[in-house]
Amino acid sequence: MNFADDMTRQVIGATDVMASLCPASAWGAQLVARPRWYGVADEAAWREELGVLEAVDRWWTDDVARDCTPAFQQLPTIERPLLTLESGGTLDEVALFELKRFFYWSAALARVAGPGIAAVDVGWEARLNALMATIHPERHASPRFILSAALDERLAAARQRIKRARSDERSARHALEAQIVADRGGKFDVSGRYVPAHPPISGADPRLRALGDGKFEVIDPTVDALSAAIAAANDACWDIEVELRAGLSDRLRGEVPWLLEVRDVLGELDRRCALVELKREWAGCWPQWGTQMTIGDGRHPRLLEVLELEEVQPISITLDARPAVVTGPNMGGKSVLLELVGLCQWCAQHGYPVPAASCTFLPADRLIYVGSEGEEASPSGLSSFGREVRRVVEQSADGARCLWLLDELGRGTHPDEGAAIARDFITYRHKLGDQIIAATHFPSLASMPDAAHFRIAGISHPEALQALKSDPSLADIECALRAAMDYRPMIRMATDPAVPRDARLVASILGLDLGEA
Repeated sequence: MNFADDMTRQVIGATDVMASLCPASAWGAQLVARPRWYGVADEAAWREELGVLEAVDRWWTDDVARDCTPAFQQLPTIERPLLTLESGGTLDEVALFELKRFFYWSAALARVAGPGIAAVDVGWEARLNALMATIHPERHASPRFILSAALDERLAAARQRIKRARSDERSARHALEAQIVADRGGKFDVSGRYVPAHPPISGADPRLRALGDGKFEVIDPTVDALSAAIAAANDACWDIEVELRAGLSDRLRGEVPWLLEVRDVLGELDRRCALVELKREWAGCWPQWGTQMTIGDGRHPRLLEVLELEEVQPISITLDARPAVVTGPNMGGKSVLLELVGLCQWCAQHGYPVPAASCTFLPADRLIYVGSEGEEASPSGLSSFGREVRRVVEQSADGARCLWLLDELGRGTHPDEGAAIARDFITYRHKLGDQIIAATHFPSLASMPDAAHFRIAGISHPEALQALKSDPSLADIECALRAAMDYRPMIRMATDPAVPRDARLVASILGLDLGEA
């Protein structure tokens, strides 16, 4: 069961958060793409993960990042060579090169991490260096690889024979080419093909064979014999290399479980470092497991990105076991408040940092958004109300403790019926043990008993905005509205005036001509 479906993740901004995480390693990126979430019964595992994240947060300084980031970037996933080893196959040179790079960069990361950081063992560096020396003996460790002649005297001798044979063949060929040019003129191109002079010297030459494109190749028994000697030396060397690669593969086969552990631990470390970077980008915090949702000075990352030149007002709210009903003016931030609560819950239950100065959360089994955002046209022709009802039905799960984000539930039908449907649904799901936060413009819903009531503070000085209607010099009316709006959710009594009456003012400021009221 998914903690949140695609629509919910999209609306609250979790999809954007996952896309913004940038681990440096390929394996870390794969881990980010399939995040784990911690349910109601996973408190012990969640606390263990948060303890690791806090330790990584303390360790991940600018100096550490400069040392580790290049190593993470060069770290291969080693899936192909490990699959070859597990299946009993023999590694080729490409696979050995990949493993050599993995050993080298993993050893560098283990050296920087040291013991106690995200399960990196103190003995890993020495063990990885030993494996490096096993497959590629060299004076100074490097990520380069070629099957080393130091592995076997036969390989060294075979490569010497190839070297000598190539030298002999090259000398004989060059001498023959020089003689042909002296006899017939012309030249040899970079591919060793003879190009005749113009005009060409007539008469056949037993040393040359026509290729059909106006060029010739050399024919000479001595050169042919030396070429055959090179081929034979290569074959003999290849046989030795196959034998050595099979031996190295057998040596490494028993290391597969440990190498998988190293890969997974380092990939998780990279993923956690990306989370630390995200926390610092947000000026956020690590969440705390608790009995209610409390957000202190939260700022939705989407607003931080969109309003990068403006100050984003921090939002604080505490939600207890009661359903929470939020009213407020149009453009007052009710939907953003729901999205912030949803994103903080999603981040907290995935072991992510939270975009707030402080956050305590009560775990849920599912997180569900219902509202106009993210709603897609139905091919069956259902109206917005029909799609909303169908979504509620499809997302309801008996036995699961859900957190519902209801953005004006019932808005698509008659106001009295819509308010009654929303009120009855909230009451029913609350009795099942669900948490609910609902934004609404319905007065009867805003005053329902046994609920926590909030009102977005809204426009505190509407007279200050009247001038906007007649001031053509103000280029960004939306910016002025944001500056005049107080987005804080204020606790209110159910008997207080439920629904603010700012819509007419906002509409006229945005240019709608309503005539004289």
